[in-house]
Amino acid sequence: MEIPWVIKEQTKLKLKLLQSYIAPWARILFKQAKKIGVRQHLLYIDGFSGPGEYYETEEKKSCVDGSPIIVADIANELIEQDTEREFDLICIDKETKCLDILEPKLKKLNKFKQNWVVMNANFEDEIDNVLHNSKLPPTFCFIDPF
Repeated sequence: MEIPWVIKEQTKLKLKLLQSYIAPWARILFKQAKKIGVRQHLLYIDGFSGPGEYYETEEKKSCVDGSPIIVADIANELIEQDTEREFDLICIDKETKCLDILEPKLKKLNKFKQNWVVMNANFEDEIDNVLHNSKLPPTFCFIDPF
């Protein structure tokens, strides 16, 4: 399989929904945390992160952002508004080729030095380890093996 691949209509819709939901979700939780005086800390888990980009068309001349990059951009915007905020990302994928593309993109975007981790693993194996951490912040899990 060629990586990245051409985006499909259902993926465009999925990403549009994610993009419209994640920022309001995070703002509400950050606001509540601040209101009650606890750490403003969130976690986003992308279970099948892929390379963080898709080809826009079959001509493969331009790319559009995938879920990890969309969320990273939103996280940066939210942290820029209040630098006490923390927004961790865990991106899991079993395809090394995907992570070889994704990891440098996330490193470049991580301007607030957040805990953004790329894991080369099977989601089914790794998620138990992640979720058994007794100190998880409020967590958004995006699980779409398409």
